[in-house]
Amino acid sequence: MSFERPTLSQLIARIEDDITARLPGADSRLRRNALNVLARTYAGAIHGSYGLLDDISRFLPDVAEADRLARWASIFGLARKAAVAASGAAAIT
Repeated sequence: MSFERPTLSQLIARIEDDITARLPGADSRLRRNALNVLARTYAGAIHGSYGLLDDISRFLPDVAEADRLARWASIFGLARKAAVAASGAAAIT
């Protein structure tokens, strides 16, 4: 299961819709409206939180990028082995 990070514009739209739904008579989509500013500010903060979650989702060794995997190996005192050509016979049945 992969982690999908919503875009900033998607978060802004979600929060604007939520404000409009929960506050009857308020329109958070109006430009220069306090609710619009709050929606965009909150969306920016949430976008940063999603960025942290995205970073954490790639932290474990089985899904880590090469530099993080090398760091995990160094913690356990392991080093990458050099590539060598295979030798010997293989029997396939």
